[in-house]
Amino acid sequence: MVKLAKNLSIETVVEGVETKEYHDLMKSFGCDYGQGYYYDKPMSQQEFNQRYMKKMEGGIV
Repeated sequence: MVKLAKNLSIETVVEGVETKEYHDLMKSFGCDYGQGYYYDKPMSQQEFNQRYMKKMEGGIV
C-alpha cells in the first residue's frame, strides 16, 4: 500500500504507533506521518490549540 501511495504521489499516515520499534518500522516502509501514543496522548482541541498553535495578530499561525 505504501509503495502504491508513493507511486501516486500520495502522502501516507500510519495510525496506532505506540512504540519506538513500530515508529522505526513505519519509517523503514517509507511512511510519511504517524499518529499514536508514541507521539502524544489523546487530547481535546482546546488542549491541542494551547500546546501547538501560536496565536498571532489577525489569526493563528
